[in-house]
Amino acid sequence: MGNGGLFLVVFHFACVRAVALAAVEAQGRTLVWLATWLLFMRIVDIYWHIEPASHPTFHLSWVFFAIIAGMGGLWMAYFFHNLKSRPLLAVNAPQTLRLLEPAHE
Repeated sequence: MGNGGLFLVVFHFACVRAVALAAVEAQGRTLVWLATWLLFMRIVDIYWHIEPASHPTFHLSWVFFAIIAGMGGLWMAYFFHNLKSRPLLAVNAPQTLRLLEPAHE
């Protein structure tokens, strides 16, 4: 396992698990940063598996970023299209009315 493989093991697995265990009781902001880091490391992992087959040395092209943006854009468009067609709260659930009432102290 080369340096790149060790980088993936440490930062895609070990550090993330340690932060996740420490952040179980943490604020949502910490978990958002952790999810963003996981997404970034997943992209690095996919790059690590695919790129050496086509280039023996490290090569980063604008096409790589265009593919990520394009696929992410398609996924977000599909997600928001489906989000508009469905209710965000359960319509017939008894807890829904309690959630919509203003908070009283």
